[in-house]
Amino acid sequence: MKKLIYLFTILVLTACSSDSEDVTKLIKVSGALSITDLNNWIDGENLYVGLFKGDATSPVYYTQISNPGNTAEHNFTISNAESGNYTCKVYVKAERGNIKAVLHTYSQSSFIDDVNLPTTDIQLLSFIRVQEQVFNGCIQCHGGSVGTEADLYLTPDKSYAALVNVKSNVAGYENETLVIPSDAAKSFISKVLDNDVSFNHDYSTTLPDTDKKLIEKWINEGAKDD
Repeated sequence: MKKLIYLFTILVLTACSSDSEDVTKLIKVSGALSITDLNNWIDGENLYVGLFKGDATSPVYYTQISNPGNTAEHNFTISNAESGNYTCKVYVKAERGNIKAVLHTYSQSSFIDDVNLPTTDIQLLSFIRVQEQVFNGCIQCHGGSVGTEADLYLTPDKSYAALVNVKSNVAGYENETLVIPSDAAKSFISKVLDNDVSFNHDYSTTLPDTDKKLIEKWINEGAKDD
């Protein structure tokens, strides 16, 4: 009988020890953002900080930055995240569901204990963001498997050179310039996206207003290649 009790005790203690080892450690990830070009914030968009696993396009844990258009300085905290390896990103979530434009990626990848990330400068407007948020959605027709409409390539390696100070190849609009730096109103791309042309451009009808405003801001700020 004593042997049975002893064996039972050993089994219970072993089980308890195993359970304690499997307890997940929860951590807190904190930091601060400083938006360097607050005037380029677009109403209708949302700013987030998230922890991503591997190449995932959706975060495992995230927090939303409250009222990012009101002030340049923001603190953030992601609580109750499981410790592990992540990629931490600051990103904009636009109107179009799961599309996210990444504004910053932190170098730290190991999140084993509570972390206070360094204050990070965030630039809202850049051509890299325009490409990711807007033009990548145009590639199927402009340089992808379907073809190249109007001989216009919008792939990341060709889009800038194909747009800025380049004449249109659309019949009847050959004298139009696709992108005129600092003048979105006269840029042909704006007229196409606003459907102020005689032909139908299907993508323009589904493009969110926030994306159109992003292109407009980029052009009016000088259409820089950054």
